[in-house]
Amino acid sequence: GLTLVAGSVKNGIWSKNGGDMTVGGSLLLSIVISGVFSVFYAAALVRKTGGHVDVGRHALFFFIRISLLSFVCLLVLGYLTRKRREAQEKKYLD
Repeated sequence: GLTLVAGSVKNGIWSKNGGDMTVGGSLLLSIVISGVFSVFYAAALVRKTGGHVDVGRHALFFFIRISLLSFVCLLVLGYLTRKRREAQEKKYLD
C-alpha cells in the first residue's frame, strides 16, 4: 500500500494541479490509507485470536504508528521530488 502511495506521490498523481502536495494533503492521505489498513489489521486479529485480545487497542496503536510512518514518508518523498524537479529545471535553464 505504501509503495503504491509513494509511487503516486512521486508522479504527482495525488495533487490536483500536478504540483507539490501540501502538508495537510499528506496528513489526510496518510490518515485515510492508515485507517483502511487498520481495519484489515483488526479483522485479521479477530480471525487469528478468536476475539480473546483487546483488538481495538491493538488496532488503534497500529493506526497511530502507521499514520506517523506514512506521513513522514510522504513528506520526505515530497521533499525529494521537489528537489529533483528543481534540479531538472535548473539543468535545462542553463
